[in-house]
Amino acid sequence: MFIDFKHLSSKEKLLLKNAIEECGVSLGKTSELIPFSNRIPLDSSYVMETFFLDGTFQILTPKNRPIPGGNCTLRLISENNGAPNFDGMFQVPTSYEFDTTGLVNLVTIWFDGTQILYRIDNLGTYARRYPASAQVNLTNRKIINIDMIGPLSSFPIPETDNFILMVDGKRDFVSLIEINDEQLIVVANNIIPIEAEATLSYLGSENNPLFDRRGYEILPFSNLTINTALAE
Repeated sequence: MFIDFKHLSSKEKLLLKNAIEECGVSLGKTSELIPFSNRIPLDSSYVMETFFLDGTFQILTPKNRPIPGGNCTLRLISENNGAPNFDGMFQVPTSYEFDTTGLVNLVTIWFDGTQILYRIDNLGTYARRYPASAQVNLTNRKIINIDMIGPLSSFPIPETDNFILMVDGKRDFVSLIEINDEQLIVVANNIIPIEAEATLSYLGSENNPLFDRRGYEILPFSNLTINTALAE
């Protein structure tokens, strides 16, 4: 069907434009530069002016009704550990973590017709997953539960000799490695005594390294202290 735009009124053109965009068809409009707001417009293509987060959490919410393909790019810089809240939005696997050290975070938010997605790009080093704590299992003292910052990929699983377990100054060997979401499970050959001094190191692996779910390799770590007490 051919539509002659020349004979349409301004109101008719606006209604037609909205109807076309509701179907997810872009009319080729360039991005519009607008002031920062925590209400993110997703009814066209926008770029927001650079904004400094001053230590409070900015809750980002969509403005008006989003259209498929609607997008907004933000340049956010953290001051005093300020960070945004992306509740209700889905972080895509290629996203970096939000930087709070003062680097520019280039945040892209868009609506794909089903859900609102976002991706963060910054000039800093990727915030890789790392172990937060390690605790001997209270019911089976051969098991060490290592809580990671963020979920791990269930595959591949490193070889047991990529880990060095030291208990009271002597090396014990690892017999099994398992992954359960945000927890790395290490099984020792021997029972770890209560109140023993124990540490775990991960050497990395050329063949089967640890990855997080976004495909980034977990960096090696050394002498992670293991809590060997009866209770955490």
